[in-house]
Amino acid sequence: MSVVAAYLLLAVDGIASGLLLFCVAAGLTVLFGVFGVFNMAHGTGCLLGAYIAAITFPHGPAGMAAGVAAAVAGGLVFGGLLQVVLAPLRDRPMQQSLATLGIAFLAADLLTEQFGALPLRVEAPGRLGGSVTVAGQVYPLWRLVFIAVALLLAMTLFWVVARTRAGAIVRAVAVDPAMAAACGINPRTVRWVVFAVAGALTVAVGALGAPIVGAAPGVDEQLLLRSLVVVVVGGLGSIRGAFIAALGVGVLTPFAAMTASGLSPIVLTVTLMLALALRRTQPGTTATPAASAVQPSTTRPDHVAGAFS
Repeated sequence: MSVVAAYLLLAVDGIASGLLLFCVAAGLTVLFGVFGVFNMAHGTGCLLGAYIAAITFPHGPAGMAAGVAAAVAGGLVFGGLLQVVLAPLRDRPMQQSLATLGIAFLAADLLTEQFGALPLRVEAPGRLGGSVTVAGQVYPLWRLVFIAVALLLAMTLFWVVARTRAGAIVRAVAVDPAMAAACGINPRTVRWVVFAVAGALTVAVGALGAPIVGAAPGVDEQLLLRSLVVVVVGGLGSIRGAFIAALGVGVLTPFAAMTASGLSPIVLTVTLMLALALRRTQPGTTATPAASAVQPSTTRPDHVAGAFS
């Protein structure tokens, strides 16, 4: 393999990993940006989707379609349950985080009891599970398909939250729930819808990403950790920032592994430390994440509570 081909494959692999990170982090970013909720059960939702894929994907394209539909339905229920648990803890971010952490532990134990402690291999059905030639080398087709799906998802998310009436309603509730209610918007209904959509997105991404990350105990913790890094590095509540951070982390990791195998595990840690060191508290906001997430930003137009783009 030539050097150019090797670097090209690394770049493609990094883009696929980065877009997977963005899709995983999207639901976490939305919930934190709109309501200041740091959902520690986020990785568990992705793992649930991965196990759904492990059951349905072996049954061919129809099974894959059914699996994605089941993941969306399960995600809606997952988001609804989170809303039920967190509703009494509104405006108490620490208690909310601890509650979601408890949910994560309980759900992870239930999934392990149901599916066992051994990793399950998940393959895309039919031709999607095959390979193609990239730069003269064999490369999994599903990773390329996932890149296209993830880009479509990202563009749809950007468009919905920035250009549609639904996005404007969510932004209004994020900035000033009382004023939104005075204008005829029901903040409680918006909260239910956002939690349900974020849950559906999380579990569905877990199913679609299962052929890449697999389904096994511990996958939820890895995805949660990487999502937190992406959210913090990109800026709390910033969808655009999360997209850029995810691509950066995704591309840097394989190149670091190629340069020196020992560097790969510390890429996330170093990236997070640099982001925290360079982060500056915005004028007019507090330093607490929950407070900064619900205030409009004049210097960060891509903030969820600001322009949500």
